[in-house]
Amino acid sequence: MEAVKTRGVAWVACGLLLGASVAPPPLPATEPSSETAPQPPKAPSANVERLYHDAQRQYQRGNYAEALPALQHAWTRSAESPAIRSKRLAILDEIGRIYLREQHDPKGAIVFFTAVSGGAGLSEAEQDSADEWLSAAREWEALGAFPGDIQDADRLFALGKRYHQLGITERRHDGTTRNAQLHIAASYLVPFIVHYDRDRRIGEGLFMMGEIRSYTFPDPDYWVQNFYLKEVIRRFPHTPLALQAWERMRDEVTVNYSGSGGDFTPPSVLKMLETYRSLAEPQ
Repeated sequence: MEAVKTRGVAWVACGLLLGASVAPPPLPATEPSSETAPQPPKAPSANVERLYHDAQRQYQRGNYAEALPALQHAWTRSAESPAIRSKRLAILDEIGRIYLREQHDPKGAIVFFTAVSGGAGLSEAEQDSADEWLSAAREWEALGAFPGDIQDADRLFALGKRYHQLGITERRHDGTTRNAQLHIAASYLVPFIVHYDRDRRIGEGLFMMGEIRSYTFPDPDYWVQNFYLKEVIRRFPHTPLALQAWERMRDEVTVNYSGSGGDFTPPSVLKMLETYRSLAEPQ
């Protein structure tokens, strides 16, 4: 302390002799420590929630061209907000609907859901949902074109239903052509679903495809049957057909997540089943 005082006095005296005010030399600059160095601000979760709600407004208004990139952005940043993290399944369903039903763009859906399916941090239910949409997009890309010169909704539906019934009957009697009949049915029903989305028979067509893929889903397109069954429930909630679709989906999940060692259905999948059950049951 004494040395500091002496140094200050010496500089004051020098200043008086020179007749001017002279400041002491500055202390050497020091680098800020990691504890005090300014950090870039992190985006608050409120920003992600605002983004999500903006996307929902566009989606509900039918502005799908604006809603799609906003929903994809919300999905990418959903980990930043627990409130949005809980809505990830709904975000996937909305993105899938825009790609397939509104924009008729299975290729775009394949690109997006391939990236999601291969990503990290997914719950079992989210992984299954991504695989469902990816499988449906691949199927629509492969079978969505009209078969030959048949482009009439009535003929497509009638032929699809006819071969579906033949295939189901063959399965009950262990017929040798059961899978062939069901594949033929799909070749008519998928174009019907793709091109006649607003037809009054679309629910029955979706259910038949869910049943067909329960027996014939093409490896590695797991869970494609669940896409069709979920579509029945999403689009026709609280109806006998929706309840029938949910019971079928529940049975599929039980079979795929159980074995000789017991039932290993993950909690996220059980929660998904409960959500769809509440949509399917009569009010």
